[in-house]
Amino acid sequence: MKTMALAGLLTQRRRTVSLVLLIMATLLCLRILGLKLFYVYCNDGMDLCRHTIGHTYTEPAPARHPTSSKIVNDVIPILTSADVCAKNSPPIVIGVLSAATAAGATRRRAIRETWGGGENAAVADSNVTIVFVLGTCDRDVTRQRLAIEARAHGDVIQGAFADTYRNLTMKTLFLLQWTSSQCPDATYLLKTDDDVFINVDSLLKLTGSTARTGALIGCINHGSKVVRSPGSKWQVSRSLYSAPYYPAYVGGAGYLMSADVVKALHAAAMRTAMIPVEDAFITGVVAARVGVVPRNNDRFARYGAVRRTPCEAQYAITTHLLMGATMPELWNMTKRAKTTKC
Repeated sequence: MKTMALAGLLTQRRRTVSLVLLIMATLLCLRILGLKLFYVYCNDGMDLCRHTIGHTYTEPAPARHPTSSKIVNDVIPILTSADVCAKNSPPIVIGVLSAATAAGATRRRAIRETWGGGENAAVADSNVTIVFVLGTCDRDVTRQRLAIEARAHGDVIQGAFADTYRNLTMKTLFLLQWTSSQCPDATYLLKTDDDVFINVDSLLKLTGSTARTGALIGCINHGSKVVRSPGSKWQVSRSLYSAPYYPAYVGGAGYLMSADVVKALHAAAMRTAMIPVEDAFITGVVAARVGVVPRNNDRFARYGAVRRTPCEAQYAITTHLLMGATMPELWNMTKRAKTTKC
C-alpha cells in the first residue's frame, strides 16, 4: 500500500512539473510573439523607414545645443499643395500630423471619408482647410504612392526631415512656418494628429466666441515632470532642459492658435534649443518665453479619453482614438448628435 501511495505521489508530482513547464513554455512563446507583433506594429508606424533623406533630430553634446533655427530653417517643402489657401483663403486651417507610411495613408483616408471630407457641411460651408503634414520616407513605393495621393487630393505638405516620433517638434514647427507663409489670411490654426477625431461644428462654436489674437487653447497640463529615462520616446536630458518640470502646456492631440500666436511661437522657437517633446516645447517652453498663456477648454478631450454619448460627441472638439473607437463610429455618432437635444 505504501509503495502504491508513493508511486501515485510521484506520478502526481511529475504531472505538476509537466504542467508548470508547459505553462512556462506557453508564456515564453507568447512573450516572443508579443515582441514580434510589437516590432511589426512599430515598423508600420512613425519609424517604419530606414531614413537616408532629410534631417533626424539627434541631441548634440552638452553646451552645444543648437537653436531650432539651425535645425528647421533649412527644412524645405519637398511636396506641397501650395495653392490650397490661395484658392480658399480659409479662416481656419486644420493641420493634421500624419506619417509617410501605409498606416498613415489609411488614417488619412479615414479622415477624408469622415470629418475631413466633403460630406461634412461644416468643412465645405465654412471654408475650413485641412492639410496633412508629413516627413520623408526613403522607400520608393511609399514615395510614389504619396505623390499620387497628393495629386489626387491636394491636401498634403511634406518637409525634408525623417518621419519619426522624435521629429514631431520639427514637423509641428514646419506646419507653423507653412501656415504663416502660405495661409497669411487664416485667422486660426488647429494642430492635431491623424489618430484624433475633430468635431468641426464644435470647433466653429469655439472660434466664434474666441478672440482673434492671443489665443492658445487646448487641454492644459500642469506640473508635468520631464522624463529622464533613457530609451523613452519622451526622454530629455538635463543638459538640454535642466528644469525638473515643464511650464503649463496644452496637449498635442489638439490645440487652437490664433494667427499672431502661430507667428510668435514659430519665431521664438527659432531662438530656442529644441526639445523633442512637441507639445511641452512649443506650447509650454516657447509660449512661456514670449508671454503667451495657454488656456484650458474642456471641449478638448484628455489623452486617451473617448466621448461616447451623443451629447458628449456634440460638445467635444477632439476625441483620441486610443480607446478603440474608429473614425466612422465617431463620425456617425456626431451626425446623430445633431438631432439630439442636450
